[in-house]
Amino acid sequence: MQLYKRGKVWWVRFAENGQEVRRSLHTRDRREARHNLKELERNRTAAVDGVLTIGQLMSRWLEHKRLQHHAKPNSVRAYAASARLLTSHMGTAAADNLSEDLIDEFKATRLAGGTAHSTINLNLDRLGNALRWGQQRGLIGRVPKITKLRQMRRRIPKFLDPDAVGRLLRACQDGGPLFNRVEVIIRLVLNTGLRRAECIWLTWGDVDLTTGWVRVQEKGGWTPKVSDERSVPITEEFVGWLERHRDQLQEAGISTGNGDWVAPFLPLDRSRRPPSRERPADSLQWNEKVLGGTIRRLFDAAGVEPRGSHTLHLCRSTFATNVLQSGGDLESLRALLGHADLKTTSVYLTSTDASLRRAVSGLRLPA
Repeated sequence: MQLYKRGKVWWVRFAENGQEVRRSLHTRDRREARHNLKELERNRTAAVDGVLTIGQLMSRWLEHKRLQHHAKPNSVRAYAASARLLTSHMGTAAADNLSEDLIDEFKATRLAGGTAHSTINLNLDRLGNALRWGQQRGLIGRVPKITKLRQMRRRIPKFLDPDAVGRLLRACQDGGPLFNRVEVIIRLVLNTGLRRAECIWLTWGDVDLTTGWVRVQEKGGWTPKVSDERSVPITEEFVGWLERHRDQLQEAGISTGNGDWVAPFLPLDRSRRPPSRERPADSLQWNEKVLGGTIRRLFDAAGVEPRGSHTLHLCRSTFATNVLQSGGDLESLRALLGHADLKTTSVYLTSTDASLRRAVSGLRLPA
């Protein structure tokens, strides 16, 4: 097998049945390309006595997922992690005759290591998905019954109270250039509930300040977590803030055309030139890891406890909780957050004194 680069993506060429075959490895990273190449080699190696093993099935299934989710690298990495874990526990077992005892042994091992029930169930879901995929393609004939663990008590999502939100926004404004440039992302999530990647890929063409809507839609090289496009309404106050933010970008010499980022990665050094023909606006896009580290430092500076452990999702939870506490219904919140399943949205259904009082405020019973 020969590894080579085509454009920015790594490919492999090899001979099969006397013909040359070329196949994409779906990555720009050389180290990840070598890892994918090893999986492809294992996939093409004949199984002992003609029996397809779980390891070989997971390798083929993962190759299918890489093609299916080529624009979602985070999803592919999550599937790859599950495939490695399942292969390490039961990789040599025959895929056509996987025993329920071996599945129970996997669950017991993970529980003994302190893995959360939800994480174990997620890996079991992916095992079942791989087995059903193999059955549909005639690779295996039997799919065993996979019993998931009973979920522990549902964890109530954390959210910021109004005082913490105020401290967070003050830290953005008073924390210097490092925190100034993430204020737009913090406000976007608090006012729209967008995910981190959705904020990074949001352009001015997605924002309609006249009617007050923000649209989440697919772009070249990126698709939302749930592929369906969605639109989120924004308040008049936030429309006014976005207009002021756009004016500030223009004063700084940064383009705000339809294809430019709403939340650009502004340089800390004010002497650096704005984007030009030689330095396109794409160079001002945030890196997710850099953004995550900056957000954690911002939360620490704002005094949000516990320190060093917060992510942008806390602002998304705050948006969801505020929508429900303001009288919004669960189905509307599901559409706003972009959840595929209403069950995912239901974790934000938490009781508060105010919500309990509203629930009985309309009762009209005889005294």
